[in-house]
Amino acid sequence: MHRRRLLLGCGALLSGTLAGCRGNSDSGSDEETPTATSTPTAKEVSLEDGGTDAETPTATPTPTDTPTATLTPADTPTATPTAAGITHEIDERFTVGEDENAVTYRITEFWKADRLGNVASVSTADGTFLIVVVEVTNPQDGTIAIPRNEFRTLSTNTWHKFDRDASANINNDDRIDEPSLVNTSIRSGATERGAVAFDVNPEDSYRMWIFPTGPENTPEHYVNIGPISVVQEL
Repeated sequence: MHRRRLLLGCGALLSGTLAGCRGNSDSGSDEETPTATSTPTAKEVSLEDGGTDAETPTATPTPTDTPTATLTPADTPTATPTAAGITHEIDERFTVGEDENAVTYRITEFWKADRLGNVASVSTADGTFLIVVVEVTNPQDGTIAIPRNEFRTLSTNTWHKFDRDASANINNDDRIDEPSLVNTSIRSGATERGAVAFDVNPEDSYRMWIFPTGPENTPEHYVNIGPISVVQEL
């Protein structure tokens, strides 16, 4: 009987407690409803675990290799003189290039003039015209013309190919006994003598620069001219 009363008493006590809890909830109380605990951020977790407050570094993408630019024919650099060139004297005969790329030269005279031609057709220089008298021999099997791109004047400041119009007007100038070599065809085994004109800076010193077509390591050739100021005027 005592044990049952004890159990009944406990049940009544529990029932009363629950009723009291419901009563407080319905009538409102000063107690705040607990808020949900926020989940710690990655940075807070790091601090709780003993880490530092430094930001986690963002992964940097690995750079890809930049492709090397390929030169197109239009981008191919112009040939420049090399230390391997061979220098010749005026009146010396020399061959530039080898085998089917060979051309033989003999430069004999230099003149200068500010104008070339006559009243009907005249060329006026931006600087002054250097007139080069040269013999060209063709040892190749086919017909050639004087190679304009490979037959140049060269100073420390610039280089020049011969001026086509001024060179053509050599034929119209009574002061020059040599024919123009512009557009002259040279047959296999033949030699042609004539002149071409270069528009050069009268204050510079020059030399002829003749370089070959064909293999890259074929030597370039030079003939000294000297200061244009001392070249004889027509």
